[in-house]
Amino acid sequence: VGLALLVRFMAPSSQSACVATILFIAFNAAASYAFSFFSKFKDPAWMDGSKVFGVLNNPFYRGCDSITEWLFRHPKFCRAMTWQVLAFELAFPLSLVAGGRAGLVLVSMGVLFHVCNRVALKLPGFLMAYATTYPAILFVGQSGYLR
Repeated sequence: VGLALLVRFMAPSSQSACVATILFIAFNAAASYAFSFFSKFKDPAWMDGSKVFGVLNNPFYRGCDSITEWLFRHPKFCRAMTWQVLAFELAFPLSLVAGGRAGLVLVSMGVLFHVCNRVALKLPGFLMAYATTYPAILFVGQSGYLR
């Protein structure tokens, strides 16, 4: 992203550089969700929902213990939640072509996903790192550059 912004800075009057920068940022963010899906999809622990407990019990994250305890007592909910996250990660790249309400719904789901991760895992920069890419994603989806 930094390199894309540098290109834009070096060619401030170039509309092509501006569009390329926005496309690069949007594509990078959307691709990260797809890559996350594919890395989880091949791991049986993600598929059965048990990996969530490993992440929540990791001393590096040490988020909200009450959330961890509640999920541990409700494994079916945890599995359903895991599958919802997987579906979201797989669907999110569609925001680049969806535009309109569909794109806004996917981006809103992304904000909710990252807020939940911020609360549950106490990841300090996770929310802002992704949220700052959402205007580029919405712009690409609305503009029709990829349709």
